[in-house]
Amino acid sequence: MTEQSSVRGEPTHEERVAFQLSVYANLVTGVKDDDLEGLLRQRIQHYLDLNKEVIGGWEIVWGPGVKQFRTDLYAVNALYLARSVDDPTRYVVAIAGTNGSEPFEWLFENLLVRTVAWHPAKPFTRVNLGTAIGLNVLKEITPSGDRPGAGTTLRQFLKRLPDKNISLTVTGHSLGGVLAPALAVWLRDTQKVLGGLSPAGWDFQERAKISTLSTAGPTPGNVRFAAYAAERLESVRRYANGLDLAPSLWTHDTIEGAKKFYDADGVAGPGEWLFDLAKAWGTGDFRGHVDPGPAAFEGPFEPELVDPSASACANFAAQALHQHETAYQPYFHLEGVEWPSIRPEGAPATVWTPGLRRLFEEAGHTLPDGLAGAPERSGPTTAPVSGQPVALPGGADSAEAEELASWVEAELDYATDAD
Repeated sequence: MTEQSSVRGEPTHEERVAFQLSVYANLVTGVKDDDLEGLLRQRIQHYLDLNKEVIGGWEIVWGPGVKQFRTDLYAVNALYLARSVDDPTRYVVAIAGTNGSEPFEWLFENLLVRTVAWHPAKPFTRVNLGTAIGLNVLKEITPSGDRPGAGTTLRQFLKRLPDKNISLTVTGHSLGGVLAPALAVWLRDTQKVLGGLSPAGWDFQERAKISTLSTAGPTPGNVRFAAYAAERLESVRRYANGLDLAPSLWTHDTIEGAKKFYDADGVAGPGEWLFDLAKAWGTGDFRGHVDPGPAAFEGPFEPELVDPSASACANFAAQALHQHETAYQPYFHLEGVEWPSIRPEGAPATVWTPGLRRLFEEAGHTLPDGLAGAPERSGPTTAPVSGQPVALPGGADSAEAEELASWVEAELDYATDAD
């Protein structure tokens, strides 16, 4: 029986540590370097050493793996596997979140919200197309150079573990919070794969106990996928800030409430039409969170971010960014821990992106103050599919969109993966 947080209280010490490890996965987002893997490993190790007395001893046993694409979306993908020194049976997979320079760009693509089947045998258990694209990238990442586990995928590395009596928590924040439940369920499904002359998979005796800890993520799929995750995983935990926009997507009731998140503090949103558009995108397939329920905590609203000389819309954007990122740190507080900066140095503190600018222009609405400075796209929106940049179709219901969804769905089928 899967453990879910039907009554949310303070996170456990283990959950606070896992959140800390997930933050470290983001230490090269928005950074340009010839060796991002090496730089990320160095930075992760720095914080593991710095916070050892607080979080306990941890060692990187696989990765980090970093995959870069010349695409607008999912341009930098990173994850690593850490093992507790104090309890060598405890492992955590930490997945990086959004691109540091455009943290919400992936939210503003209609096509990515449509759904695909999780598996041919489960056509009504569905995940967002964007979830499937991200998962397909993660499951193929292989660290390079002298990184631990170089040349192997995460699943291949896990298969080679001599003792699989382990607890494995998959965690991530923001986009990582969407992908963490998906990767956890995929690892669970590929533990034991029936077919052929004998059972296959990375742990066909199913000794490893797999859990997920998701923070600040929108719904990864429909309610059937959420139920399937609860059925398959050892534990499902989801933590969301009640003033964070991202976890409000893609269910109607929560989107409706997000319209007036900061109204009581005199900060109006960018327009109800934008929220109504998000509701329309989420129509159908009955979207649902894993570990459904109310937000774990709320804010608080940060008045110091309100600039009297700025527009309400600009202040709304600044508040939304804060509530999505740094507002989570006090909730996952660990006495004496040194936090890295979630937002990379030099990254613009804005949610204004080319995708959001395009939505305003296509809808015929005047650009709010601040959004007029958002960069315009020079070409079609692209995302990595089968390892290659693919231009996303302009319409979510077009024949080209159907074809793209079928490609991604076929790549998602774990029966086609090799150990």
